[in-house]
Amino acid sequence: IGLEPPERRIGQLGHDLQMAAGTRKLILTRALRNGTAPTVASRWLQRLLAVGGPSLANDLRSRGRDLIDWAGRIDQGQSVPNAPRPSPKPPAELQPKKYSFSEVGRLRRDPYAIYARHILRLDPIAPFNLDPGPAERGSLYHRIVDRFVREEKTGEPLSLIDRILHEEFDAVALPPHIDAVW
Repeated sequence: IGLEPPERRIGQLGHDLQMAAGTRKLILTRALRNGTAPTVASRWLQRLLAVGGPSLANDLRSRGRDLIDWAGRIDQGQSVPNAPRPSPKPPAELQPKKYSFSEVGRLRRDPYAIYARHILRLDPIAPFNLDPGPAERGSLYHRIVDRFVREEKTGEPLSLIDRILHEEFDAVALPPHIDAVW
């Protein structure tokens, strides 16, 4: 049906990295540890160091030492005491009388989440600039098929589906990198 293979996205990410590396001032970093476990350098970095040899590796490390020292100084500032943990105590008449099964566990783990949801009536904010996922893709495809089945079939079916596709894709206004694949 014309979907792009997953390898294309990996290749695109590699291309984007190389394009970004063309800037005048560039700092490439990597984590040496993930929690308590050591990490492995990416294949790209391993190949770069293999081609550049020990002199490149030493040069990169020596130029990076200043940046590491500067980053370490951030933690050397004055100690600031932590803010006290929120402990809301709403009046009994505002407290929920019933909890759903899933909220009981949440009440033990994070009572503030229950307070924010039921007392303050706050809903979680959707993550900013989040790419649409499989659910949004499925909903879009279902709307397209539903419209195609319901709309009156006058004229050529291919022109009808083409018009519906353009209208639905225009309505959701997907980011260009998603629109091209979907």
